[in-house]
Amino acid sequence: MSGVKMSLLDKKIAQFCDSSTELLTGIHARHKGGARGRSNQANKLLKTINIPDPDIDVPDEEPLEL
Repeated sequence: MSGVKMSLLDKKIAQFCDSSTELLTGIHARHKGGARGRSNQANKLLKTINIPDPDIDVPDEEPLEL
């Protein structure tokens, strides 16, 4: 990533980001410019997250009597 100048805002965000590698990759793609850099950044933002359905049986709750 040599030769890429980060703005002060980018540096501050990188300090507080849990996955700084992904963040810096996104910053690098943005600074590369052109359609390729923008499309790579857009593809990262549009990834879907698949959450598997758990097979857990939850019993029906009976109403409490007061």
